[in-house]
Amino acid sequence: MTMTEMRPEEVAAPVAAPPPEPEVLAQPAGLAGWLTTTDHKRIGLLYVVTGLLFLLGMLVLTGIVGVEQADPATGTLVAPVGAVGQVASLAAIGLVLTAVVPIWLGLATYLVPLQVGAHGIAYPRAAAAGYWGYLLSASLLLASYAMNGGPGGGDPDGVELFLLALGLLAVSLLLGSICIATTALTMRVAGMDLRQVPFQTWSALVGAVMLMVTLPVLVAELVLLYLDHHYGQVFLGGADGVLGYLGWLFLQPQVLLFALPAVGVVADVVPVFAGQRQKSPGVILVAIGALGVLGFGAFLQTGLIPDVRTQPLAIGMTVAAVVPVLVLLGLWGRTLAAGAAAARLTPALLFALTTAAFLLVAVACGAVTVIDPFDLRGTTWDTAVLYAFVVGVGVTGAFTALHFWVPKMSGRKLSVGAAAAQWFAVLLGGLLLVVPSLITGGLGQPAGAVDYPRETASTFLNSLTVVGVVLLLLALAVLLIDLFRTVADPASPRAGADPWRGHTLEWATSSPPPLADFDAPLPAVTSDRPVLDAREAEAAR
Repeated sequence: MTMTEMRPEEVAAPVAAPPPEPEVLAQPAGLAGWLTTTDHKRIGLLYVVTGLLFLLGMLVLTGIVGVEQADPATGTLVAPVGAVGQVASLAAIGLVLTAVVPIWLGLATYLVPLQVGAHGIAYPRAAAAGYWGYLLSASLLLASYAMNGGPGGGDPDGVELFLLALGLLAVSLLLGSICIATTALTMRVAGMDLRQVPFQTWSALVGAVMLMVTLPVLVAELVLLYLDHHYGQVFLGGADGVLGYLGWLFLQPQVLLFALPAVGVVADVVPVFAGQRQKSPGVILVAIGALGVLGFGAFLQTGLIPDVRTQPLAIGMTVAAVVPVLVLLGLWGRTLAAGAAAARLTPALLFALTTAAFLLVAVACGAVTVIDPFDLRGTTWDTAVLYAFVVGVGVTGAFTALHFWVPKMSGRKLSVGAAAAQWFAVLLGGLLLVVPSLITGGLGQPAGAVDYPRETASTFLNSLTVVGVVLLLLALAVLLIDLFRTVADPASPRAGADPWRGHTLEWATSSPPPLADFDAPLPAVTSDRPVLDAREAEAAR
């Protein structure tokens, strides 16, 4: 036996093969499959559909509040008069936390794994638990108001149910945000670093991280409010003091955070329909990140520090948000101008441009709020800024995303005619919701007030906001009908895998995507537009 020989039992074990991709479990058929799903695509769709239905309800409540504010005979729709405040608080809280944020959470849950080349979402069971927690807590929130709970409610048990439901809602949204952020940070395809993720994924990541910073503050605040209300109501003002400690959710800078995901959608849509690569993509990423940081408003505790909105930090963040928005608008305009000859005016691009316009209006009006001589704080100007961000940017951005990605989700195209009607109603409805509130705010009308001294001008302007809500409801109803028709009608036009000649990885798989997202392993990514790279390489052969 030579020195190099070894006994059979001493032969080195073979090198282990790389671990296989995690197995994607088959989903049961029918209703059981939806109830037990851990597929991120189904979870995302559940979020989006549920959020759209809540949006429908909250817009109805917003319209009711508008009617009450417009009619000199208070209490025409809601009796007693004090209940109008309850309806108004439910409309505001519900619009943000049961509608707009969940819709964007659902879109991110569906799209982020596809855009980063993953075969699923991180912590899929936690993602599913986040949705069911959202549905349960939103239902309990409605039940608490039905019990005369909510901020300022007369039923102590209803008030405490409101605080518990809102806390559970915040935890559920936090759980979904963690899954999205973890997916974007740890499950990207080989070669893709954070400088190469699509803009929608980047905005979803920034928004999720900022929600992970913001929502724990809300939960801690709700715990303190519950303890104070349950054990004596001696420190925080009881039921009447609740809304004062939650008001930061509806003020800039915080409302900017709720609109942030729409910025990433516009940034993904514009280059596709301009037929160009986005100019200075790194600057776009920095601008979106800056908007995320400037959208942190949990320090704006007006209940504890009444004059916090006049302090330099709050003023500086509000004004500074204008800068990245102007940068974004300039770069999008430059990209559109470069591709003007080949640009395609589609419904998604129309909605994207409208979203960008509302973003400019929102940050500009927010910046004007901090000018002390105008004395706009606490008036309907604040309400207008809320509507501009949450409805003008958030809801219009959601229309943009759905018209862009529904062909990927369903494999079928939405109706162009229905989309044109939706766009007109959203544009006019958003303007009528925002502009009259800006004017009444300038006239000094208090935010959320019903029993205030009325003038003919303010009555007329408040009536216009009701018309705006009606138009938005019509747009949403047309969208929901078109979505149902598209999915249910076998004769709907087929979309194909890449109907828009997209740039990012979700367009590299079938429409709708398979259970594991991609049928074949993806090659390493070498740029921020891999599908466009492959198309250009194929054309050059």
